Amino acid sequence: MGKNGQTPTGRNGSPEPAWWQVRKAEAWKKFQATPMPRRQDEDWRFATIDAVQLGDFQSGGKGKC
Repeated sequence: MGKNGQTPTGRNGSPEPAWWQVRKAEAWKKFQATPMPRRQDEDWRFATIDAVQLGDFQSGGKGKC
C-alpha cells in the first residue's frame, strides 16, 4: 500500500500489481547501494577517437527494415 493506504499507481494512473512494487523496491535498493562509476571504470567513454580513420568507410546501404 502507498501513502494513506492507497494502492500505488503507475505513470498511466493504473494500479501497480504487488509483484511489480516488490521488483521496483528491490531495484531501487540495488541502485542506491551501487557506487557511482569512476573515470577508470569507464575507459571507453573517455577514449580518444582522433586516430580513427573514416575516409574509407562505406555505408552498407539500406537494410531490410
